[in-house]
Amino acid sequence: MSPKQPKIKMGEKVECRWVPGTLDRVRLLLEDRELEVGIDQFERVLGGHALHDLYLKGVVRLSLDAQARRRLIS
Repeated sequence: MSPKQPKIKMGEKVECRWVPGTLDRVRLLLEDRELEVGIDQFERVLGGHALHDLYLKGVVRLSLDAQARRRLIS
């Protein structure tokens, strides 16, 4: 018998795009709402790699844990 694996709680999916006509605002499409945040807050909560990917691709799809969601919404 194999040992029980702990359940891994997957985070909420979020799609991040630039707010049209801006260079410093990011639109987050969460499962239950749409939110706009500044790039400073975006980078602080989600990290420089997410901002870098957003600059390069124009859209980033991430998985948010509960703590990151709270930090973005507050």
